Amino acid sequence: MRVPPRKTTRTKALLAIAFTSGLFTPQLPALCQDKSQSVASSLRQIADNTHVAPEVRAYYLLKFACSYAKSQQISARDWLHCSDSNNEWLHNHMDSDLTSWANRLSVDWASHSNAKSKSDSKPGPRNAALADTALGLALTQLNQSSNQFAKLNMYYIASRLYQKLGKTSEAEKYENILEKAFESSEESSPVDEVGIESASSILNSMSLVVIPVEISDLPPQSGIAPKAYSFTEKEFHESEKLRLRAAKMLDRLSANNQSRRMAHRDLVLWYSELGKLELVEKQKQSLFELVGTNDDSILYAQQGACGQLVWWETKLVRVSILCGAG
Repeated sequence: MRVPPRKTTRTKALLAIAFTSGLFTPQLPALCQDKSQSVASSLRQIADNTHVAPEVRAYYLLKFACSYAKSQQISARDWLHCSDSNNEWLHNHMDSDLTSWANRLSVDWASHSNAKSKSDSKPGPRNAALADTALGLALTQLNQSSNQFAKLNMYYIASRLYQKLGKTSEAEKYENILEKAFESSEESSPVDEVGIESASSILNSMSLVVIPVEISDLPPQSGIAPKAYSFTEKEFHESEKLRLRAAKMLDRLSANNQSRRMAHRDLVLWYSELGKLELVEKQKQSLFELVGTNDDSILYAQQGACGQLVWWETKLVRVSILCGAG
């Protein structure tokens, strides 16, 4: 006999929690246990999984916190991912994934702020409690991590989630931690390259909260009209201040540093998107000096082999290998 859809969904969720718990402890939680308590127990078991690096544990816990804060359903697959201590993709792509995640949260926050009151989208009490539990556990893991880029980006993500939950004091706590990291990156001697790249990444994410300008690595497709942005001069200067602060930090690094070049490249396109053409040329000259060419074609990457992007090349890139044909 076919199980009704609602019962199927509930059964799958309970089995997912039970199965995940079994990955971290020999005892399965009783399925008759209160669901919130069972989920919270599973979250704590993820936090206790010392076979995984602390920033990886924090990453997954933050993912759950984000889902609960948005009242999204957690699937069995979501639970099982966090048990994989050999998650090679995450280890290789965590920095870029965190940057994209921070940017998405910032854009979502900007869109939401313009659309309706923040309180309208707060999760229900149960989901809010689970999100708060996952956040607390994630931040505890970060205290054990030495991965500076991951820590600062996850602090920023946590601050945004705390804002969504209406926990202003907690959000401000991590905003203050980030501000101290920014000041350290501006003054550090010797220059802390990782710290500067971490801090500048977050500043650029923060600018998206004010004006959500998303800049593509590749040239715009023909026939697609550019997006129009609505903003006040106050908002422009607030967003610009964050981006310029990030670029100034990065200017402490070498001329061939990719993050430094990208900061000035993004400023060129950012000013262009917002119609501030008088400021475009100034940033172009800064970029051209770093790259050693005056060709506008370097503003966008070229498609290289196997989906890789090739930057700062004026000549057409020719791909002469077959991906996966090793």
